[in-house]
Amino acid sequence: MLAPIAPPAESVPDDARTILCIDDDVTGLAARKLLLQSAGHRVFEEGIQFFQAERVDFVVLGYCMSGMKGTTVASELKAINASVPIVVLSGMSNFSGEADGLFDQWLAKGSHGPEEFLACIKTLLERRPA
Repeated sequence: MLAPIAPPAESVPDDARTILCIDDDVTGLAARKLLLQSAGHRVFEEGIQFFQAERVDFVVLGYCMSGMKGTTVASELKAINASVPIVVLSGMSNFSGEADGLFDQWLAKGSHGPEEFLACIKTLLERRPA
């Protein structure tokens, strides 16, 4: 298993949340990782096996990925632990009925600034116990 991509242990707050980022957009992943780390979170760029083996507080998921759609990944994640919030990022303007109930929030890539992205995550995390 890969080590977390996060600030040194002494700089991670006690209340830091573990966020799993799943996407095939390497540039977007790097930007989200830096943003989430700067907000004090532990960030992993793993997949379903990591989610099953480790405690994850939040998932940021790409919708269109090579090899697997976000709805497929979200469905598998929800089957493992339905209480973990999932935010999906997509260039699409809407989803078909196949996405109903799989995502806690949908954000269009490029339409929200960093502050809005972090606020969305904070709101969803506040609804879930630490």
